[in-house]
Amino acid sequence: MSRFQQVYKLPSGLYTDECPVIIEAGALLKDEETNKILAQLKLRNTAENSVVSCKVAVKAFESSGKETEGVLSFSYLDMKISSDEEFGTKTPIYLPDNTTRRFLPTVTEIVFGNGSVWNNQNSVWKPIPAHQRLNSISADLEILKQYSIDVGGRCENVPELRDGLFLCTCGAVNLYNHRTCCRCHRSYYDLTSALDLNKLAKEKEIRLQKENEEHIRSQEETKRKKKKIKKIVVPAAIILTIMVVAVVISMYVPYRRIMQKYEQGNYMAYYDLKKLSGRYPWYKGYQKMLKESGKLWLKHYYDIWCNQLLMRDLNPDAPLYCPDVDFKSDFQFCVDDVVNRTEAETAGIDFYETIYEFAVQAYKDKEYTKAAITFAVLGDYEDSTDYLKKEEMLFRAEQVGNIIKFGRYDWYVTSRTVDTLTLLCKDVVGTKPYHEELTDVTWENCTLRAWLNDSFYNEFSEDEKTQIVKTACSNASQFLEDKGINAGNDTEDYIYLVNKTDLCWLLDPNLKNAILNCHQDWWLRTHGEEEQTASFINIDYIDTEETPYWQAPVTNVYGIRPAMTIKFN
Repeated sequence: MSRFQQVYKLPSGLYTDECPVIIEAGALLKDEETNKILAQLKLRNTAENSVVSCKVAVKAFESSGKETEGVLSFSYLDMKISSDEEFGTKTPIYLPDNTTRRFLPTVTEIVFGNGSVWNNQNSVWKPIPAHQRLNSISADLEILKQYSIDVGGRCENVPELRDGLFLCTCGAVNLYNHRTCCRCHRSYYDLTSALDLNKLAKEKEIRLQKENEEHIRSQEETKRKKKKIKKIVVPAAIILTIMVVAVVISMYVPYRRIMQKYEQGNYMAYYDLKKLSGRYPWYKGYQKMLKESGKLWLKHYYDIWCNQLLMRDLNPDAPLYCPDVDFKSDFQFCVDDVVNRTEAETAGIDFYETIYEFAVQAYKDKEYTKAAITFAVLGDYEDSTDYLKKEEMLFRAEQVGNIIKFGRYDWYVTSRTVDTLTLLCKDVVGTKPYHEELTDVTWENCTLRAWLNDSFYNEFSEDEKTQIVKTACSNASQFLEDKGINAGNDTEDYIYLVNKTDLCWLLDPNLKNAILNCHQDWWLRTHGEEEQTASFINIDYIDTEETPYWQAPVTNVYGIRPAMTIKFN
């Protein structure tokens, strides 16, 4: 009989918002020799930095639910726990009361290898939600196999952003703001973009047809080799032939899988080719494939960076990457983290030459904003400065962040296209409630929207009105829907309020703080995280570590900062 008997097991893992360590499992054990009760926890680090120490607290309860004496603080010390590494399973936590039969553990403090500290004594710990299995959205195993081929690596679950967590397809649990999995290092954006069942079904049919053709060729090749082997009399020759066939097959299978990705124009082929770098360089066209797939890889991330910066051509529900860095720093990150780390020299990729080619193509495609940003980053490279002087590029003279006069008010330029400017009023134009009645209301039906598009809109002259164009306002929010909150329908407005997503263009922290702070709290159009509330900017938390995005009852009175899109003149 075992010395330790399990008397209780946590029904599920536990987590709390923003805490980088999760409790994956836990159990109470009874020492049959000493009659003592001990708790055993399985913790996992989801942060990028290593954990060197961790404190936990344990509440203890009798079988009836009555609370007994627990452990206020227990420390795991002298550790170096890397990202996605578990710890705690070999360290018992002895409880002072031997009548304990239930327990509730919480993490209270974490010290990281870089010296930073996370602590929160009053966090509410919640059960980790169950993953949704991939086979629940499609019973076709070949489609699920195609998804695994496209994104690479283990795929068992549907990637989701739910309850403040990023539940990865590999089974790992990540915090909501970590959009790259700590275990498989794949991004939520790439995983969800690839999960298109119609596209996967077409790719599956192409793959199965090629696999069938390959199987037929393989069978014919096998028959031919068997006939040849039968003609060989010398035993040594037979053994040599078998060895050669085995070596060829072992090299051909992984190479063929990579070829399928390459032929489909999948940028992930570059990553796979780099894995095989040096093993099969004698394959025909290896260096050419490596270079071409490397450019696809670079183009993939180039388009993502440009789209995120320009804040256009993105699905409103897609995750938005809004780092407080300028675009040139982002390109430097690409040089350091993508090109150098994957040994671009081996692939024959000249980073700046390739980015220059992308910029020229963007100019030819009349994507002048993307082209101008890229040529500005390239500086004196080739004829980048000459491109910036072309007439089509001159519209960028009015930079984002500048202040212009329109009507009776001063406005910040928040974004622009070839022929339009998007504006945010520099100061509040008045104060009003979001809605006159305390009820659950969305932007589409609130009284503040009605006032902006009637009374305020009519303050402009008829000539000025001809310049104001309707703006498509996205109000959908997967985060709110997961909480059971109706975020409202999308709208088209002449005058509107910005939401949290609209503010992602504020990449420079100094400019961001200057524009957000108009010396008075002001409304956003975003629904609050509770019913009968809406979001607003709390200026007391601008330029602090706390978020300035707060919520309040819709009948509260805050400042109004209108936004609009006008034709460029």
